[in-house]
Amino acid sequence: MLTKYSTKIISLLFVLVFASTISIAQIKIGLNGGANFSTFTITGPTPNVTLTRKIGFSIGAIAEYPILNNLSIRLNVGYLQRGAQNTIENDNTLFFNYVELSPYLTYNVINSEIIAKIIVGLSFGHLINAKDNDFGIDRNIKDYYKLSNIASNFGLEIEKKIWAKTSLIFNGIYSVGMKDISYGGGQKTSDFNINIGFLYNLYWVTLI
Repeated sequence: MLTKYSTKIISLLFVLVFASTISIAQIKIGLNGGANFSTFTITGPTPNVTLTRKIGFSIGAIAEYPILNNLSIRLNVGYLQRGAQNTIENDNTLFFNYVELSPYLTYNVINSEIIAKIIVGLSFGHLINAKDNDFGIDRNIKDYYKLSNIASNFGLEIEKKIWAKTSLIFNGIYSVGMKDISYGGGQKTSDFNINIGFLYNLYWVTLI
């Protein structure tokens, strides 16, 4: 499922890029990383289980391309740590690692020396590994979870130019899982991701 959705998104991005009619094309590339505050929303029949947020980290690469005035498309590919703490059994912790492909639309609501952006989009995740640490003992639980995850994302970003072609960025993105990631357990992801990074401007001339 992940491969099918990823192919469609990447194809759409390429169509938008090459359909653009601006004579001077500008693309931004960069890196970002930060902290991810994650938990799971339980919708299945799991009595006496309350999960609280766990802190992990994230790191990724960015490509951003303008399509209209103040409007850009962005593609983020990254590594993300998720997890949760069981508050009933305090020594029980869940750990999940994902690779994610995230297409976004970014809109500049303030466009001056400091740029403020609204970010909306989706993320398509692939589960790398999953484990449960129960009273200090690790247990592989990957077989109990689906390999793919889809989430809707929205957030805010601040961009500040620090050199001629380089900008510093800081963003906060909230992510809500759209599908059950477990086999019969009724679990969906929920994340708040805080990142800092940079964008570098590339320029080239296109043939119209």
